[in-house]
Parts: sequence; structure tokens; C-alpha cells
Amino acid sequence: MFGFASAFPLYVASSYFEEAIGHENVSIFYLLIFGGVFGALLLLPRAFRYFSGISLFLVLLFGVGLVHAPLLFFPVSHAGAFFLVWYFLLVTVGWTILDTILENFSEDRFSGRIRSIHLSAMNLGLLIAPFLSTQLLTRYGFSGVFSASLILFSLLFTLFLVFFSRVPLGRKKDISSFSFFGRAFRRPDILRIYAISCAMEFFYAVMIVYMPLRLRELSMDWSDIGIVFTIMLLPFVVIQYPLGLLADRKTGEKELLLGSIFLAAVSTALVGFLESSNVVLWAGVLFSTRLGIAAIEVLRDSYFYKRIGSNDADLIAFFRTASPVGNILAAVILGIALFFVPLSLVFFLPAALLFLSLVPALSLEDNRSDKENANTILRGAV
Repeated sequence: MFGFASAFPLYVASSYFEEAIGHENVSIFYLLIFGGVFGALLLLPRAFRYFSGISLFLVLLFGVGLVHAPLLFFPVSHAGAFFLVWYFLLVTVGWTILDTILENFSEDRFSGRIRSIHLSAMNLGLLIAPFLSTQLLTRYGFSGVFSASLILFSLLFTLFLVFFSRVPLGRKKDISSFSFFGRAFRRPDILRIYAISCAMEFFYAVMIVYMPLRLRELSMDWSDIGIVFTIMLLPFVVIQYPLGLLADRKTGEKELLLGSIFLAAVSTALVGFLESSNVVLWAGVLFSTRLGIAAIEVLRDSYFYKRIGSNDADLIAFFRTASPVGNILAAVILGIALFFVPLSLVFFLPAALLFLSLVPALSLEDNRSDKENANTILRGAV
């Protein structure tokens, strides 16, 4: 439900920003969003000293609901764009809090399966939302999109309050807002998977912000874009659980990550060459990009959460700074690049970064599968 509710404005937001402030200034607002997210994630470990993850998530959901009010009543304007910035800031931090809650119920040997179920559930919501939101945008404008999103968040807040308010999740240890950088930099495995995560988040930033603008530039209407995006997101629902299970039981994450990164890089580079407005062609190419990215997403989560424990809220916060870091880099680099190159060429940048992420992927120390762990225990017993 959180994925479904938060994704409603996701793929139409760049169009809102473009209409409110102009095409050339879209990157500025995404820079504001993820600069704020980065600052919030620095402070988040300290917040866990005073509040449980459940309490923080409830407060955050309430805040998201409040932000919807001006978005419904303001016309498309600078003021509306300001509140949309707050919407994305709160939702992005919400995912990190939800990660911390989930880690309390996770065991390392099942991390691949647990994370893949979590991601598949989230992405099922993301799969449905773009088609519905683009239909609402066509018929009712942005107010229709924000009305649907507000209804969903209100329902989610109510359900979370009823079912989770009594879950006994304690506070975390006292952590300095910046100490987790020191811990993370002493963990090469964490830094390598963080670098891969940054490349993936850079990809997301470019695709979420500029892919709708590119398709509109090619004269594709919103209803066709909704169909393309729905097909594009299918891998997130279909492949993530089998991959998480495979990583747990058989192969570990490293080999699968290398193949996934290569597939995502090659298919993203193809996006830069396309000049057609053919729906089937775009659906096929974008489906291929998400096939690679969906695999990277579940494998990097599986790898990371096997390397930490439930008390490592600081490392989780550090790991999730990959999202604002990737988005800030994208906003700065693309904001400059678009003054000199056409929109179609910017898609070569995430492709190049994905190719570069093969370097840290090759150096990863692979997690052992269930079978290898069982053999180790057996040898120890003998």
C-alpha cells in the first residue's frame, strides 16, 4: 500500500515541475528534494534514540497527509512545487524507516527471501500506480492524482495505527548523526555495495524525471505512457522473489549481480538511440532495463542486510543515503548537461555509470548460500 500510494505522483511529478517552473529548472527541485533527504537521513539515527520505528512511521504518514492539502487547493505553481518537494522528501525517508522496522524481524540466512517479498509487494503497488495516475491526469488533471494519493495515505495511516501500534519495537542505541560514516568506511563490503546502489539510484533519478519528458517529446500521449510504464515495471513483481531465493540457497549475490548490472547498462544505452514513438518498441526496451535493475535492487538489498544486524540502524541510514546521493548527482550533472545536449543523450550517463559499477561488483566478497552454510556447520560438528 505504501508503494501504491507513494507512486501515484511519482511518474507525473516531473511534468508538474515542468509546467510550474519550466523544463530547464526541473533539476533544481529534485536537487532540493534529495538534499533535504540526505540531511534527514543524517539525523535519523538520533531519532531512533527517542522513538521507535513504528512511531516515526506513523508521524511521517500523518505529515504526508498534511502536505496533500495545499497540493489539492493550489493551482500548478511555484507554491505547489514547494509542497511537492516536501511530499517526496517525506516519502523517501519513509522507506528508510520501513527498512529499519523490517530488519527487526529478519534473520540473515533468510534475507534474500524476506527482502525479495518486501520489494515485490512494494513494486506491485508501483506497477499499478503509473497506469492509474496517468489516466487520472488525463481526465481530472493533477488534482485527481493528488486526491487519489491522499485517500490511499489516509487508509494506510489508519491500518498501520490499528495493526502496528502495539508491536513491541524498542529504541536503538544512541548514535551520533555522523558516526555511521566512520563505521561504514571501515567496511569495504558495505562501501562496494553502496557504490553499486548509487549507480542504480542515479539510473532511477534519470528515468523517473526525464523518461516521461522524453516520451512526451516524442509526442506519446499519457495513456500510452501509462501502458508502457506498466509493462516496464513487470520484472519488479515477477523476478525478485525467485532471485532472492536463488541467492539464499544456491549462488550468493555476486555472480547474479554482475550479469544484472551488464544487462541494465546495455539496455539503458539503447534508450539513448531510440527516436521512435512506437509503444511496443519502448515497452520492450524499458522492460529490458528494469529486468536488470529489478535484479540489482533485490540482490544489493539481500547482500547488504546479510552483512548487518537489527541494531545497525546507523548503517541502514548510511546505506539509504545512496538514494539522495545518486539523485543529487543526477540533478547536478543533468541540470548542467541539458544546457548543452538534447534530452535523448542524457540516458547515456546512467548507462556509463552502471558499466563503471561492474568494478566494485567484481571485488565483492560473496555471501555463502544456505547449502554452503550447512556444510560448514556439518564439518564443524564432525
